[in-house]
Amino acid sequence: TLILEDNKIKGTIPHEYGDIPLLEHLLLGNNILNGTIPTSLVNIQSLLTLELHSNVLTGTIPPEFGNFANLRVLYLYNNKLTGTIPQALYYLKTLEDLYFQKKTKP
Repeated sequence: TLILEDNKIKGTIPHEYGDIPLLEHLLLGNNILNGTIPTSLVNIQSLLTLELHSNVLTGTIPPEFGNFANLRVLYLYNNKLTGTIPQALYYLKTLEDLYFQKKTKP
C-alpha cells in the first residue's frame, strides 16, 4: 500500500510506480499532480485500489486500464480529464466502485 493522499504533492505521476509488482493500493488523491495518467500503472496486476481523484490530471483515461486483472476501486473525479470512458472498463469483472465526475465551470 502506498498512501500519499492530502500531501500537496506537485508534478507528474512517476511511470516507475508501474514497476512495483505487489502493490495493492495506490492512493494519490487530493494533491496537485498534473500531466497524463501513465499507462505503466496497468503493469501492477495486483492493484486493487487506484485513487487519482482531486488533482489536475489531463488527457484521457488510458484504454489500457481495461487490462487491470484485479482492480476493485477506481476514483478519477475532480481532474481535467477529457474524452470518453474506455469501453474496456465496462468489462472489468472485479471492478466494484468506479467514480468519475465532470468538472463544471461556475
